Amino acid sequence: MNCTPLVAGNGAVEALTKALALELGPRLRVNCFSPGYYDTERYDHLPPDRKALMLEATADSLPLKKVGTPADAGEALYFLATSSFTTGVVLDVDGGHQVWWRAGLLLGARSLPCTPVRLRSRGVSPSCQARLRASLHHATCAQARLRA
Repeated sequence: MNCTPLVAGNGAVEALTKALALELGPRLRVNCFSPGYYDTERYDHLPPDRKALMLEATADSLPLKKVGTPADAGEALYFLATSSFTTGVVLDVDGGHQVWWRAGLLLGARSLPCTPVRLRSRGVSPSCQARLRASLHHATCAQARLRA
């Protein structure tokens, strides 16, 4: 899987959000809405049973155990549009997806894909493997500290 374009694009939008907030404040507030998985017409091309299974599996993987609705997105967007003391914020409205990932739990706390064999089988380069292992190690340590 090649995530480089997505990561580069998202990183650029997040950095631009912060830079524009500094440059345009106090005249304008600049914020970024970062959505997660939502049950919208985006998945209507799937057969109904497959769509239902995909949404159920996605919900099960999230801390809030649900996928978002357009109303969930609307509430977050309303907050960003009306909060007069909020600028330069990237608001993750994703049911906790980022929390799982950062804690190393998205892939299962006891079976993180840190072994070279698993990473190689996914086409991850050796240098990227080392960075992944280090960041997942730190996330696992942070998780252990939170549990203590």
